[in-house]
Amino acid sequence: NRSLVVALTPATGKLDTLLGATQLNSYTVSRNGRTIAWREDLNAKTNYDGGPTNESRFMTRVAGGAPRVVMSSLRGVTLQVADDGEHYAYAKDGALFAATLSDSAARRVIGPAPRAVPDSVRATGADSSARNREERYTLVRIAPTGDAAVASTRAGLWLIDLASGARRAISTVTDTITGPRVSVAEWTDDGRTLYLSYASRTSWDRALI
Repeated sequence: NRSLVVALTPATGKLDTLLGATQLNSYTVSRNGRTIAWREDLNAKTNYDGGPTNESRFMTRVAGGAPRVVMSSLRGVTLQVADDGEHYAYAKDGALFAATLSDSAARRVIGPAPRAVPDSVRATGADSSARNREERYTLVRIAPTGDAAVASTRAGLWLIDLASGARRAISTVTDTITGPRVSVAEWTDDGRTLYLSYASRTSWDRALI
């Protein structure tokens, strides 16, 4: 599964290698072509025995520089890089985080804060029950411009400002069995317009919103 990423100049046919042979899951190149971010597959072989799988890490490199590990493990992480190639967001343990590739660390935007749980509380399951009552976010789509994201909770879909953490409901869930299914179809390049697909669960009724 090793592959490399190159940049082609159509006028001259020149090829510039942006990333040498690597086990790639996915990659994004910034619009100015200076930065590449990629998800590197760390699995040495196919796992036929069960147990933990799909170990990977998040890497970046500025043109002419050395590769840098942004996140050493993506286990339990839902990660997306914006189309601008500079911003990224991820969800972990019910919280939403955001950063740029030049930041030293991501910051929590919204969702429950990590906290240590005493063994006595963990044994009784009390903390688990409390955390289940907290609103937990799943990353659905980051804006191409990297300044906003759509995330889901049990209550529906939310548009979230990644700078301030402010949120606005764009679809609410009233009934998970018979209520309509709403999902993100596309986001325009300028980040100003969001298209949603709507599908009824009880009749042939579909729409683009």
